[in-house]
Amino acid sequence: MEGQAEVYPRGGGVTRLGLRVSPTLARRLAWAAALAQPAFVAAWIVAGARQPAYSQADQAFSELAARNAAHPGLMRAAYVVFALSLVALVPALWAVLPRRPATTVAAGLFALAGLGVLVAGLVPLDCGLTVDRGCIHAFHAGELSWRTTAHLWAGGVFDLAFALTPFAVARALWPRYPAQLATLAAGLAIPILAASTLAGHLLGVGEGVAQRLGFATVHLWVLLVVAGILSATRPAPAPGPLIPMRPRDFFGRAWTGRGELTYWPLWLWRPRGFEFQREVDWISDEVWLARDTVRFDDGEVEAHDMVARMAGPDRVHVMGDDVPGGADMLLAEGGYRMAPYRFAVRVGPVRFGLRGHDEVRREADGSLDWTIRFTWLGMPVARLCGRVRPEDAP
Repeated sequence: MEGQAEVYPRGGGVTRLGLRVSPTLARRLAWAAALAQPAFVAAWIVAGARQPAYSQADQAFSELAARNAAHPGLMRAAYVVFALSLVALVPALWAVLPRRPATTVAAGLFALAGLGVLVAGLVPLDCGLTVDRGCIHAFHAGELSWRTTAHLWAGGVFDLAFALTPFAVARALWPRYPAQLATLAAGLAIPILAASTLAGHLLGVGEGVAQRLGFATVHLWVLLVVAGILSATRPAPAPGPLIPMRPRDFFGRAWTGRGELTYWPLWLWRPRGFEFQREVDWISDEVWLARDTVRFDDGEVEAHDMVARMAGPDRVHVMGDDVPGGADMLLAEGGYRMAPYRFAVRVGPVRFGLRGHDEVRREADGSLDWTIRFTWLGMPVARLCGRVRPEDAP
């Protein structure tokens, strides 16, 4: 969900159906939904341990909330919390998904799934329908109350509505890149639902195991949605320290220098020395091309092509294949500030998006001492240090 266009209006927040959804509110709702997932798992573990002769492998956790359960209150409360976690995603999705009908459908499906869980929790079974032969016989004979029927129907509503949520989210995001992940989840939703329903008969495993495996995918999808919401609503990173020079002085002229790259932990790895060279080709007074070549002492050579353009009176935007989303240089009195940016690093077939943080100190002779700290998910990964000078300088 990262990179959404027109996610928030300039006024701050999205208003739908009379509800104002701000980024802060969306993040709080997403975190609440995330915390509810392990809480639900912990509830059926604890309730199962307190229920005499209960088998986690053979019995469904809905039986822990049945009217004849030893301690039904804990599991019923867990149902309510889990239902509210699904409903909490509704306004959060309104805040981050594009304004199109599929977004309304996705939000409605999450609300319907939450309603199904809520009814299942508040209208419990009369008794267990997995291993209790007397209860099973009474159910087929129509001797149980309406609560059991309502509970089963509510569970079916949840299964169907929740299985359709990845399809709706994928359609709302299409053709953006995150839609591919939602499409994958959508393609797996129906087979997983069918497999968890039939696993007890086809694979010979207990119904409790089949149900819990199916719910593992439920929790995983909720957490993926939460991760997308948090990514789309994260605050803009604060710009770095002031760099005492004009952006065109560095990105608009040729430079050479030497530096070293050290991986974290810094005391464990030997620094990799390299030679640096920047070549510049002016397209116009507002746009220029830069090609950075890094020649490591061990023989490896890397080339990075970038396009820099004046994006406004107070900002220069730099784009490149290795800088997904680009990087912004914010003009300030006496120089500019470099906003933290994403830098793509390929490790075998996998590309990792690191976060780059630049610090620059200008020396009296015009050379620059440059330090870039790279992090991944907030953890330090590497540090690049070097000194460069204009190519036409002595």
